[in-house]
This record gives sequence, C-alpha cells and structure tokens, in this order.
Amino acid sequence: MFSLSDMSDDQDAFLGMDTYCISTQDGATFYGGVESATLDGGNLELRFAAEAAAALGTSRDLLVRLSDRADAEAVRAGFRRVGILTTDA
Repeated sequence: MFSLSDMSDDQDAFLGMDTYCISTQDGATFYGGVESATLDGGNLELRFAAEAAAALGTSRDLLVRLSDRADAEAVRAGFRRVGILTTDA
C-alpha cells in the first residue's frame, strides 16, 4: 500500500518521513524508496532502492500484473497523488 500524509512537519522532514510511505501486508514500512515506476500496458514495473527492498522484504525489481488498462490508469493517478511519477515503456 502506498500512502501520503496530509501534513508533515520539520521532524518528519528530519527523519525522512515527509514523503510517501510504502507498507506491506506483513507490516513492513518504508518512506520513499521507489526509483522508477513504469507502466507497460497491463504491467507495472517497480524498481526499489536497495534499502527499501530490504526493509520491505522484496526484490529490487517487482512486476505487478494489472487486470486491464483502467487499472493501469488508476495506478498512474494514485502514484501521481503521492508524488511518484510513472513512465510508459
């Protein structure tokens, strides 16, 4: 899950928590960490920073298969809201 707080303060900035947050279903959490996000038709290709991948318990490169083009556009819009830019393959 990707989320972004509506408010952040100087302490959040100091701790690196003034950006989007990634959480897994197992409870692992990391702030920031997406190096690239590419939409290729119905596929989302994510590349995480090494530190983010380690903290989240995933590989640096992750492929998410989306069900259709509408889902891909919803992902693009959601990422835009949290500050992650997507590119097209």
